Amino acid sequence: IVMVCNTIHVFLDKIQAVTGAHNILPLPVIVKNALSGSKNDVLCVLGTGLTVSRGLYDFPDFKYVTLDQKQQENLCDIVVDYNSGGNEGERLKKNKDGLLSIVENCRAQGATTFLLACTEISELLGREPIKRLDTLELLIDEAVEKIVDSIKRSRLVT
Repeated sequence: IVMVCNTIHVFLDKIQAVTGAHNILPLPVIVKNALSGSKNDVLCVLGTGLTVSRGLYDFPDFKYVTLDQKQQENLCDIVVDYNSGGNEGERLKKNKDGLLSIVENCRAQGATTFLLACTEISELLGREPIKRLDTLELLIDEAVEKIVDSIKRSRLVT
């Protein structure tokens, strides 16, 4: 089971307990594994309030630059606006510029790698030249790997 939204992974344990589904790809584990070679990086998690406040991507071996309250509110406003039609034209440009402003501020505070912890943020930043780990891309890669492995195993059985 692939849950694309980052925030829903805050509730992974509850979802598994209620549904009995233990075949859900665990995004925090996937992200931690992807970060294993980045111990010297200073991370900045760009995600919605619940993802950040619940510490979904707080790993003890890493240093972080965190958004201040105003930046976090601005980031959440950008995501909400993006989802309510701000994904084209002037509103898209405004949202992207606002997000890039947050990124630059965090860079100035020492952030070297940005964890894109929201699908809308991944879309907004697109191909901007920042060092990033995109949780959406990591999840897709993991899902494809699981599917390919499953196909290989099924061929061995038949």
